Amino acid sequence: MEFWKTSASSLREKAIPQSSEKQASQKNRKILQNKKDSFQAIRQLENAYGKYVFGANDNRCVIKVSRKSEYQENTFDQSREALNENRLFEKKTSGARLFSDSHKKEESAVIYEETVGNISAERMFKNLKSAVQKENRQTLKEMMPEKAEVEKKVFQNIKASIEALKEEKNTSETVPFLRRIMNPFVPEDVVPEDDDQDNTYS
Repeated sequence: MEFWKTSASSLREKAIPQSSEKQASQKNRKILQNKKDSFQAIRQLENAYGKYVFGANDNRCVIKVSRKSEYQENTFDQSREALNENRLFEKKTSGARLFSDSHKKEESAVIYEETVGNISAERMFKNLKSAVQKENRQTLKEMMPEKAEVEKKVFQNIKASIEALKEEKNTSETVPFLRRIMNPFVPEDVVPEDDDQDNTYS
């Protein structure tokens, strides 16, 4: 895409501050029980024309890729920026799931989701690049050009997200046991109310 030649295409990245352990526990519970298509954002990478949001949904690593501004193009449909959770189209690809708008499969924003397990950042990045090449998804192709500086930043954010997700998983397995020892009379499921909004696919 021509917009990658402009100064406004420079990618800016940031880590999204995470909640405290108890707030995160409640948020994860909401994700699993109330919002099937929700995910917790961990990192963000964006420029004037599009955005990547890297996050987690239970034990899956999620990447949402979207366009948010036209560059010498006809005005495009809103689905390129945000997906409607009531009309998600799922496509299984190598080791992952790819979600797009069921009415605008080729043009819409894309959500790439892969189970973490023992996967490495290198393998997940390779799988994502394979999806870019094999799947006819315009937004994904435009935001993942074969440019070394773009690929490097995407890979770095995948790696940081996987590491954060694995660290959170290890913490969640350890803390409840410690809580039972330190606070034997406090029910483990009691968590404070959290009014923070969850990030959703839509």
